[in-house]
Amino acid sequence: MTALALSACTTAPLSQSAVSANLVQEDAHNKLLALNVARAVNRMPMHFTQISAVRSAPYGFGLGIPGIGAEFAVGGDAASALTLRPSLNASQNVDITVLNEQDFFRGITTPVKPSLLLYYLDQGWPMSILLPVFVQSIEFFDENNRLRERVRNAPGSAEFQRFTDLLATLFNCEIDGTPTGEFVYYSGTLDGAQLKDPAGAAAAKNAGLVPVAGGKVVTQEKDAAAGFHLAADNGDLSLTMVNKPNSTACEQYKFKTSEVRDQAREVSSMVATSRAGVDRENPPGSAGHSAPAGAEKVNARLVLRSPEAMVYYLGEVVRYQNTNGQPLLFADGPTRERDFKLFDMPVAEPDKKVFEFDYQGETYYVPPYRPANRTVHVLSLMTQIMGLQNRGTTSPATANVRIVQ
Repeated sequence: MTALALSACTTAPLSQSAVSANLVQEDAHNKLLALNVARAVNRMPMHFTQISAVRSAPYGFGLGIPGIGAEFAVGGDAASALTLRPSLNASQNVDITVLNEQDFFRGITTPVKPSLLLYYLDQGWPMSILLPVFVQSIEFFDENNRLRERVRNAPGSAEFQRFTDLLATLFNCEIDGTPTGEFVYYSGTLDGAQLKDPAGAAAAKNAGLVPVAGGKVVTQEKDAAAGFHLAADNGDLSLTMVNKPNSTACEQYKFKTSEVRDQAREVSSMVATSRAGVDRENPPGSAGHSAPAGAEKVNARLVLRSPEAMVYYLGEVVRYQNTNGQPLLFADGPTRERDFKLFDMPVAEPDKKVFEFDYQGETYYVPPYRPANRTVHVLSLMTQIMGLQNRGTTSPATANVRIVQ
């Protein structure tokens, strides 16, 4: 019984110390992320740091090392009294890393891959949060791939209401994705037997190239009988918009351009991309070729953001709301009956708050999660995205995702 009691006394403080360290990391990380949103509000440069180590006290009393001091008087007339005073050594126990390397900035300024958007949709993240954060604009093209209209997701602009209305129509659909087979070629025709060369395969992989034959990635010699090319996969996905079970709403509410003469033109495909107003050359036979002249079709393109641009966008949302004193509302369904605030950092103290911090003479408050206010949900999403894409070995590049309705 004595041994059990001693064990409990030993592990409980250590456990509390570990919990305290984790809470310090949570509080600091949330505030560091929100601080860059506040910098975007003020159009100030962003600066990124991260906590690389939190060292708890060895005795389990949080982030300081406890001690006790004794004071007693000396001299002939000194009182025979001993005074005990507790102390806490609160020396720096947190290591901070400044993130200013080239590969870090390459990572956060590279637009996210369309496959990441599809991944979050597949994992059950709300479309109502993902699309406003990921999508910078929606563009419409005619059958000859000429830009007809660009609808920017710009808070407070005349286009913003149309943008949110367009996103609301997507709630009528389910989204599925497959690779489009669009590649950038870097070699002439190579003999299929070279697929069996392990050194060559390793070199191609290190260079970010894949063997392609007939518009498809191949790994077997029999699939490359006529030869193959080394190419870079641009990460395109074909995202198919389909009806939900027992519903035909997706067919009824397809994207239309704002021009009256285009209202009869059905949007046949939609591309999620990181390059506004520009298409890249597609290989022969791929899904990216323009429709034949005269086809009554238009295409739509979603332009995706980089992680850094996502943070700046949240700052734009907060700036508009704090300056104008009115919320920006985003759709949570096709009927717009449950519109909500995507992100909110008021400078007037709300009735409830998760945390607060000071910047440029203002105190910013972050409210707790509510169905009508998704601020902390967005912070959770941004924490993951910044962690997934904070390193890059090449300069920012572009990628396309094709969505077919």
